[in-house]
Amino acid sequence: MLIGAGLAERVIGHRVGLAAFGTAAVMGATMLWIGLAPIGLAIVAVAFILGGGANSIHNVAVRTLFQSECPPADHGKVAAIYGAVTRTAVIGGYVAGGFFFCAE
Repeated sequence: MLIGAGLAERVIGHRVGLAAFGTAAVMGATMLWIGLAPIGLAIVAVAFILGGGANSIHNVAVRTLFQSECPPADHGKVAAIYGAVTRTAVIGGYVAGGFFFCAE
């Protein structure tokens, strides 16, 4: 993740929105790859390296969007809303995923 954060400025450039969306897609694809691929340490390691790098670039892009698109007085409020929404989405994902497993 440190390497991804260090490369974030070069990767993002002036395309902040595209970088945020693209890296979110990469993170989702790596998690899907882990779930669908046969179990293997090499596959998981590569997916975690790619996903971790994408995660750090995504974090930089999203924070840059916050700071450039909303007034400075609203930075805290926007960051709090973003945090609440993302944490709620994670919990909702666990709940939704639970419906795919049947208890016997």
